Amino acid sequence: GALGAAQTVAELPLPGRLSKKHTSGPYRGQEEGSTPDIISHYSSPMGWLELRGYGKVLSGVKCMRPPRVYAAPSKHFKGLFDRYFGGKPGTNRIRFELNGTAFQKRVWRELQRVPWGQRISYSELARRAGFPKAVRAVAGAVGRNPVAVLIPCHRVISADGSLGGYAYGPRKKAWLIAHEKRYNPKFSGKRT
Repeated sequence: GALGAAQTVAELPLPGRLSKKHTSGPYRGQEEGSTPDIISHYSSPMGWLELRGYGKVLSGVKCMRPPRVYAAPSKHFKGLFDRYFGGKPGTNRIRFELNGTAFQKRVWRELQRVPWGQRISYSELARRAGFPKAVRAVAGAVGRNPVAVLIPCHRVISADGSLGGYAYGPRKKAWLIAHEKRYNPKFSGKRT
């Protein structure tokens, strides 16, 4: 149906994004009847991003083509990405609400511990997450990261030093790594 006079495209809820589980910490799963996600867009130096979330809680970020209908992000979300693309890693704890398995969430939490401008191999990430023999499963969880850029899956590379995979292609992954390197005076170029 048509949008009501007081409702904008940015206020439309996303169907099917509500989780039935609730976990503690920054990964609070949405419960039935809770606030639905709102879609908005952010024009970044590497292209358009689609943001999903509500209030100060982020549940999804993905690269996209220019939107047909632009929905401005909240001041909070815009500030998060302005700081990141301005070369200032977030100092405030970002609240995420992510749908995924306990295994995936553990991998995503470990991804957040990889310092700005540093790189880590999939095997090292698996070891740090507590799954040293599950490198492929860890790589699969990295590939299903719902919050591109801020949960830094782009910092994970292959054991041989090559870029490895990235949901949005090797050019965007290389761009993000170079961006962080440019703004990190302590960047050594070494993997951890």
